[in-house]
Amino acid sequence: MVAVTETWATQEISDCELAIDGYVMYRKDRHSDVHTRGGGVMIMVKDSLNSKPLLQLTNSKFQESVWCQIDLDNSRLVLGACYRSTASTSENDKELFHLLKRATRVSLGTQIMILGDFNYPDIDYRNVDHGVGIGVGSESLRFLDVVRDTGLYQHVREFTRYREGTEM
Repeated sequence: MVAVTETWATQEISDCELAIDGYVMYRKDRHSDVHTRGGGVMIMVKDSLNSKPLLQLTNSKFQESVWCQIDLDNSRLVLGACYRSTASTSENDKELFHLLKRATRVSLGTQIMILGDFNYPDIDYRNVDHGVGIGVGSESLRFLDVVRDTGLYQHVREFTRYREGTEM
């Protein structure tokens, strides 16, 4: 499986231009009147795996996410890729929180994996359990509350991309 955030893909780019042999592609391009560049998400699943789109999650009001289900031997995996822009509105953030809650209400025997870029730079994932440096009532704290309330676990605890001025 491969998940990509910020594909920058548009309707003018056909599936065959992005396709990789041996993979099934699930994509959702950015459709925004405000932000015309960037964004977009995509999941590629090995075609030997039995996968299908989860449109009830992909078609949520949160602007940039794509979801699929992969049937495994004795269980299934719900897989989502999300991108939250740094310019995300409070309303869009609320839709993200609602989406995460919906996605985690899955049946017994189902695993869930959510990949993506949520752009909360004030969250220190190495000290996330202590809430270090996060303002009370902030969107970042609300995001962490949803993650905790839904039983999700943050596996990546370090920056995966460094820019000038990034502090570690």
